[in-house]
Amino acid sequence: MKRREKTITKELQGLREQLHSMLAKKKTNAEVALLIDSNGKYLDMRRLFPSRRVNNIRCTNTERALQLLNRDTLGSPSCIVIHTGTNDLGSLRHDTAKAVRRVAERATQEFPDSRVVISTLLPRADTHPHTINAVNAEITRGCAALPNVHLAHHPTVGPWHLYDKVHLNQEGVKVFAKTLKDAAMGRSPASPPRSSASRGQRSMQPPRTAAHTSRPRSTVQPPAIRPPTRPTTARLSDHQQQLSYAATLSRPTPPAPTELGEIKQLLSILCSRLLN
Repeated sequence: MKRREKTITKELQGLREQLHSMLAKKKTNAEVALLIDSNGKYLDMRRLFPSRRVNNIRCTNTERALQLLNRDTLGSPSCIVIHTGTNDLGSLRHDTAKAVRRVAERATQEFPDSRVVISTLLPRADTHPHTINAVNAEITRGCAALPNVHLAHHPTVGPWHLYDKVHLNQEGVKVFAKTLKDAAMGRSPASPPRSSASRGQRSMQPPRTAAHTSRPRSTVQPPAIRPPTRPTTARLSDHQQQLSYAATLSRPTPPAPTELGEIKQLLSILCSRLLN
């Protein structure tokens, strides 16, 4: 039973590949050929290359890319964009760069008159950035001497552009698409305007939270904070009380009122009667 299931699975896989090849042959008159892994799923070809015939083929790894790089499948496109190799990291690790170089060599040999764009690897949450950077550096060195091969680097794509640790989110797809288009059209973003440079620098950092972006900070300086002081009226009140108290002590004692003398007289009479 298990052998039968394996056989059926292999047959289905073969049918899928044949179907992809048949669909690809129908597009052999395309001007632009894209061989991209699953991160190309949400690329809008009408916006990416307007008024151009585009042949977009899913390419899971470098081995699949080598199979697709022939004229029966792609025809004679003026530009070939290849983004693959990310899925090879799990099995090939650092040898992924050599595999990507073989893809570039095959492309320039089979299509010497076409502009070949090799896209470097995108970040993955399950692979250390140092590993991906090392592979991309080796891809750059390996493809530098190949004729008519151009590289598309993605320095502005970060882990925050991944929605499931592997695939690009909506914002990441926009950045990815622009880089591929610039490389395919021969446009270099090396010297962008100042405003574009500032936007590029901001894209290198994760998006700020709403608490940081909801309201711009005011340019008016806040008033300086001073230690609290007692009100002037309170100090004057204390001073007045001190003056009144001193003045009272310096004044002569007023004579006792007549009522006080009468009380003393009554008390003395009462005491004398009690004693008698």
